[in-house]
Amino acid sequence: MLIKIKIDTEADLEIQKSKLQLSNQTKKVHQELPKTKDKSTKGGQILTVPATKKEVINLRKAFEKIVSQIIESIIKDDKHPFVRDCVVENNELVCKGNFTLLNLNLSYNNITSSACQKIVKMLLYQQDIGKGNAGLTNILLEGNPAQETCNEINYINCFKQDMQLLNYSRDSLYSKSPTMCSKFYVFVYGTLKTDEPNHYWFEKNPNGSYEFISNAETTEKYPLIVATKYNIPFLLYKPGIGHYIKGELYAVNEDVLANLDLLEEHPTFYVREKYLVKRLDSQETVEAWIYFIKKFRLDLLELPLLENYRNKDQETPYSIKDESSLDDLQ
Repeated sequence: MLIKIKIDTEADLEIQKSKLQLSNQTKKVHQELPKTKDKSTKGGQILTVPATKKEVINLRKAFEKIVSQIIESIIKDDKHPFVRDCVVENNELVCKGNFTLLNLNLSYNNITSSACQKIVKMLLYQQDIGKGNAGLTNILLEGNPAQETCNEINYINCFKQDMQLLNYSRDSLYSKSPTMCSKFYVFVYGTLKTDEPNHYWFEKNPNGSYEFISNAETTEKYPLIVATKYNIPFLLYKPGIGHYIKGELYAVNEDVLANLDLLEEHPTFYVREKYLVKRLDSQETVEAWIYFIKKFRLDLLELPLLENYRNKDQETPYSIKDESSLDDLQ
C-alpha cells in the first residue's frame, strides 16, 4: 500500500509527532514486559535469562500495533487502494481499484515502453468512466529503460500536467513542453511526408505542434495505389495484400490532428484508425493513427502496388483536388 505524505510543515509536524509517539509507546512496551530473572555465576558475573518465546511474540504484536497507529495517524481517512475481490487472469493477480490510490512510484523498476502502454490504458479508462480528479493522479517513472521520446511517457506527462501535479522531481522523465500535451502518433505514407505536396498541412494551424519521430513502416502488408484524375496515393484497407508500407511517424497535438482530418475528409472519405507500425530507428512497435480507404472497388487492387510513395517518381504528379474523389473509388 502506498502512503501519501505531503512534504510540508504540517507533514513534518505529523512525522515528528509519530516519532515521539513511537518513542513513548516503546518505553511503555518495555515497562509492561515481564522482567527477566538474573542469575549469578560463580565468578560474580550477572547473566540475563533470555525472554521466553511468548514474551517475544507479545513484544512483536505490541510493535505492530504501534506501527498501525502511526500509519493511521498519517493517512487519516485514506482508504486501501484495492478492494478484496481480486481475481486471477492469465496467471496474474488482478485487483480492481476503488479510485483511492493517488500515487504510483515505479522508479527504478525496469519499466519498459510496453508497461507504459498499460499505464496509459489504465489512465484512459479512468478518464473514460468520468471519475474526474479521483483515482491515480501522480506517477513516477524515473530510472527506467523507457525513453523520453516514448509516446506513452509524453501522454503520462501531459496527464500529470492536466491534473496540475507539478510537485515531481526535476530529474523526472517528464520534461516535455505543455504545448505538446495530448500528443498522438500519426503514420503518414503519401503526400503528407517530408518534401511532399501536403506536408505544409502540419503547420497550417497556429496552435498546432508536431514532431517528427522516425521513419516507420506498417507491421502488415497493405495495397498502396495512386488513382483518380488527381493522382492521389490511397492506402486501401486490405490486409495481407501489397507491401509493408514505408512512411513517417509523427507526434502531433489535437490541433494538427484536426487539420489532417480536414485534409483527408475523415470520416466520410478516409477513415482514421489506430494500427501498429514499426519505428525503423529502434525497431520498436507502436500504435499510431493511419488514414485508410475502407470502401473501394476491388479492381483497384489490379493497379501497381507501391511500397514507398514519392510524388516525383510518378509519371503524372499529384494535383490538389478541388472536389472529393470518393465516387472515383467506389
